[in-house]
Amino acid sequence: MRRGLTMIELLLAVSLLTPITLAIAAWTQVAARASASAAEPMRWRAAAEAALQLIHDDLVTGDFAEGPTDSSSQESRVEVVDGMLRIRTRATPGSWTAPAPAPGTVTGPATHHYIFDAFSGELRLRQRSAHGAQSTRPLLDRVRQWRCEIDHEHNLLTIAVTSIQGRNVARSYVLP
Repeated sequence: MRRGLTMIELLLAVSLLTPITLAIAAWTQVAARASASAAEPMRWRAAAEAALQLIHDDLVTGDFAEGPTDSSSQESRVEVVDGMLRIRTRATPGSWTAPAPAPGTVTGPATHHYIFDAFSGELRLRQRSAHGAQSTRPLLDRVRQWRCEIDHEHNLLTIAVTSIQGRNVARSYVLP
């Protein structure tokens, strides 16, 4: 009685299993790519929604009741200039007359600029405090178009963002 496999039987088994293994590996790779590409639009949309939520938060936190009262120093709270959205808001609760904050803390009024860089396809937020501290950070990438308009007649701010894949997210806000 013979025990084990001959060399020819082993080579035949390996030669039969190799194409099956390669096919399974290729199928797994295709499935992983399909899953990632299907999830990408949802990730971009979630990031766009988060950026629009920041704008909403800026619009509702700009209580300047204790701010300057003469009309020469009173600027428009929300402006669109050359496609850039500028919102005067508050970083954290504070007053206009408060002394400069301790390093690392930002209080009182702040100005947020939402800037679209068409070259990099990136929407950025530039924050500037009343005391001059400034920072810039990216909010959303893979952006093809950023459009924001103010309808003064109806007191509405409308923002539309389009991804490089053609996905759109738009919101309208009633201005305070």
